Amino acid sequence: MERSGDIMQLIYPGSYSGAHTVDMLMGLARAEKDAVSAYRSAITAVGNHACRPELVGSMQSHQVRADLLACEVRRLGASPFLPAKVSNIDDETDLATCENKLAEVEELLNQKYAILSTDTDFAVQLLARRIQPQQAGTSVTINNLLGQIASQAA
Repeated sequence: MERSGDIMQLIYPGSYSGAHTVDMLMGLARAEKDAVSAYRSAITAVGNHACRPELVGSMQSHQVRADLLACEVRRLGASPFLPAKVSNIDDETDLATCENKLAEVEELLNQKYAILSTDTDFAVQLLARRIQPQQAGTSVTINNLLGQIASQAA
């Protein structure tokens, strides 16, 4: 039985490398899982703060993308192993530290998606173009939220 990577090589000769694609998608899936972990920790740390619903929505958005990327890795014949990093946000972390950590996570993901969108592998480009707008929307939402929190604190 042919793996989907072999089929893709027949359809797009010279532009598809199964191992390259899996590595790229796994890295992105791990970054999305790290974002989920960071958001989960921030949600716990902020308690019932007014920003909680936006944080929950952003965490869910990252989880959907992590799941989608893991499915794509499985479709390519690999087994996704997605351990999330343990976030350095805990119950004692203040809101400013949460803001900084979430801004870092969003910036890292934006950079990864930008790199993927220029990749020569057609499958990676296709997936990045499908997911990148979702990440951009999440990033705008959280940056607006962080701006509101900062203005309230001032």
